[in-house]
Amino acid sequence: MQSWKEVLPLDQYLVKTDTILNDLDRKVITLLYQPLIGPLSFSLYMLLWGEVEAYKYWGSPSTHRQLMASMKMNLDEILVARKKLEGIGLLKTYVQETSEVRNFIYEIKPPFSPHIFFSSDFPFSIFLKEEVGELRYNKLKSLFVTKSINSKDFKDISQSFADVYSPTKEHKGLQPETDDQQYIQREQPSSLKVGKFDFDFDLFIYGLSDNFVSPQLITDEVGERIKLLAYVYGLSPLDMQKVVMNATYGNEDEIDLDILSEKAKMYYEIENFGRAPLMVEKIQPLQLQTMRYIEPQTEQERRIHHFETTTPKDFLIELAGGASPTSSDLAIVESIMVNQHIPPGVVNVLLDYVVNHKKMNLNKKYIENTASNWARQKIKTVKEALDQIEDFEKDVAEYKDKEIKTKQNSGSSLRKPIRKEILPDWMTDPDYIEKRKQQLMNKQREK
Repeated sequence: MQSWKEVLPLDQYLVKTDTILNDLDRKVITLLYQPLIGPLSFSLYMLLWGEVEAYKYWGSPSTHRQLMASMKMNLDEILVARKKLEGIGLLKTYVQETSEVRNFIYEIKPPFSPHIFFSSDFPFSIFLKEEVGELRYNKLKSLFVTKSINSKDFKDISQSFADVYSPTKEHKGLQPETDDQQYIQREQPSSLKVGKFDFDFDLFIYGLSDNFVSPQLITDEVGERIKLLAYVYGLSPLDMQKVVMNATYGNEDEIDLDILSEKAKMYYEIENFGRAPLMVEKIQPLQLQTMRYIEPQTEQERRIHHFETTTPKDFLIELAGGASPTSSDLAIVESIMVNQHIPPGVVNVLLDYVVNHKKMNLNKKYIENTASNWARQKIKTVKEALDQIEDFEKDVAEYKDKEIKTKQNSGSSLRKPIRKEILPDWMTDPDYIEKRKQQLMNKQREK
């Protein structure tokens, strides 16, 4: 990775925050975010948090060389870890270009609250479940569950401000002070912007009929929610048109975001027989990608990037020349992802090896056995899978060469030896030979 194009060891940085991070934030990041972002990004966040915590709201100027020394990481690894934090909403990065160095400001952000994290239409909870498994996922959820007060048994008797406090004569007529100072605030993020992904929003808007849903109802907030739901449930623009129409049925004046989310979930469950979003429609998890923020330079890097950024379902379509995969093929792939916990990118490597190298159809037994072997070896990244195949092919080639040599050697050793008679010395004596010739010639004459 050419990190020097974006940051250099001598470039300085400051850490900033507009809020106070607390123990709940630490618990959420450690238990819920770390499986998604990986240990390096988690360590970077905690280090930046420690810097700003020591100096309250602004850290002390440091260089990236000092950051590299503190984390025992090179600049490429730090840049990848930083971008993962940015993508998941835990960090905002600002840069000032000068003639000599770049100056960075790293603004750390609090995590989403557990209430938002575990909401049904929020993608983080779905990704977390895929990463840690259903058993661990349910255990993590239970750590953030609290019981509400039973309003039937208990009555709220708290006093209001006006019940307790009343303005004095001196207070009356005073105007509140106004200034342009920025004060510390606890700003909880309430939504996630998924950014760019393959969703044709113009097609979605174009298909909305004024007779059903006015495009004016699609505000910026509604638009972001529509893209988020399309991302989470893998819905097309035409699917989302139906979802919006269902959400506005009986109330054409506005779009309720909660109802919209519920209708999207119902639509997906109806189309997929109540199942959760398919794992075959997910790409390699962010923390297991090695080429996400790197521009591929070699053919091998381009292959790795393709495996990491393609869903197994789309990869099956590629292998079939554009034809949709059969339900049995999808079932085989999802089975090894669920039962063997094989990540999507590694599944793509296995599919490529079976179809393009072994020239086989998707043999269920062969794929499951290979996936089981890789799971025992804890193969999680695309590169590890490719290295495993390379080592396997070398072992097979060496075994075949050894087998051929063994057969050749065993064949020669089994051949019957030619027996060579050992003659006595007198039979090789020249006088004896000459005498025998004369005897034979005399016998011939007598006849």
